[in-house]
Amino acid sequence: MIGLIANNSNVVGMPAPVVGMGAIAHYVSDRRPYSVAEVLSEKKIAVKADNYSRVGEEWKFYPNPLAGKIVLSLRKNGWWIPVGESMKDGLRFGLGKRDYYYDPHF
Repeated sequence: MIGLIANNSNVVGMPAPVVGMGAIAHYVSDRRPYSVAEVLSEKKIAVKADNYSRVGEEWKFYPNPLAGKIVLSLRKNGWWIPVGESMKDGLRFGLGKRDYYYDPHF
């Protein structure tokens, strides 16, 4: 739970989303990088999945012009969740950075 809280950048004092800002999709223990593609309103944005590659011990992230957009809305729990998905069970996105992690134990 601590990892999810630390990765959720939608806390008081964080900047508003802007085009090009990094985002992370949280899949239980896995994480995938995204970028803010469009700011639709104060509480609604569109993101696109990023391409990524490993260079040594570091991950590099690149825009993916072929990726489809996912529209997210800011929910009262502080997470950005795809429109049409529930706040409880929906895919959660945090803003502010990009990250990739694949948990081999699942």
